Amino acid sequence: SSPPPFYPPQLPPPQFLFASSPKEKKILYTELKNFKSLTGRTFALVDSGLLEPAGVAFDNQGGFLYVADRGLKKIFRYRVIIQTTTYEKVTTRSLVTDGVQLCIVQGINTDWVSVDDSGDIFFADSVGNTINRVPKDTIDRLAEGMYQCGDLQVKSEQALMEEAEDKVESGLSQTA
Repeated sequence: SSPPPFYPPQLPPPQFLFASSPKEKKILYTELKNFKSLTGRTFALVDSGLLEPAGVAFDNQGGFLYVADRGLKKIFRYRVIIQTTTYEKVTTRSLVTDGVQLCIVQGINTDWVSVDDSGDIFFADSVGNTINRVPKDTIDRLAEGMYQCGDLQVKSEQALMEEAEDKVESGLSQTA
């Protein structure tokens, strides 16, 4: 008996692949179809303002691209917009950003960033040996200008637990 036929999964169009190029200090992309580049080429999405981009993550729901720049020790966010052009019945898609480079976190040593379905981002600080989360509502406040990325402080779960225990203990001693 022969094995069942293999059918490769199909990506719903349009799908794009993002890649960081630390040497070129750019973020590149290509459009995919059936897990292959449509053009065989990459195009620059972000070509300025980066020193050593490493990890990238895309938030499908929000349309945001997050970039961990290990050279600048920052994580940035860009809004990505799909531009569709039709010429002589041929449709092409390209990506652009809205031109805003929003700093999410600074002063960190990271090579990667990830985003979950809620829009929270995660990254590891290799010097602090921590895995960190920035909630979506904090990112929204940064985007609204309520505070700057330098205002954020990295705190470990252990430090947060100790602070909570100290508050409980001080509250108990005040009531006794």
